[in-house]
Amino acid sequence: MKKIFFLTLILSFLFMFSLGSTVQNSGKDVIKKLNIASTEHDIIQLMIKKGEYEKIPNEIKNIFDIGLPIEYEDAVLKEVLIVSNDLHKKGENEIALKILDMGYKYCKKNENKIIILKVKAAFLKSMGKIKDAISVFKKAIRLERGSLNR
Repeated sequence: MKKIFFLTLILSFLFMFSLGSTVQNSGKDVIKKLNIASTEHDIIQLMIKKGEYEKIPNEIKNIFDIGLPIEYEDAVLKEVLIVSNDLHKKGENEIALKILDMGYKYCKKNENKIIILKVKAAFLKSMGKIKDAISVFKKAIRLERGSLNR
């Protein structure tokens, strides 16, 4: 289901860029980058199935390094959330937290950083790391309050 959602998202982006009679070179580059990101998603999902969890952070980094424009940050965020959640469900909590930390560093938009922090805090809470969860929740609140003043 998650894979279908991600692929639908990618295909909708591809459709948006294929509209019109001409596609600029930058649009073609974005399409190629989205195709690469989609293939990286497939690789990550296969690694999860195979239990090759320790290799996943490098694959996520490959997605970050593609250089997608900022308007695709939400799609990358969704990938981070899907992968970290899949890892969390498998009990690979430390790798899931690492993926979230990588996503936090990647994101430029405060609203995406806040989402990552809240998910991280929820994972920490479920792991019994209550003090750490509170600290991360407080960081999310500070960031959210800071965005109110703008």
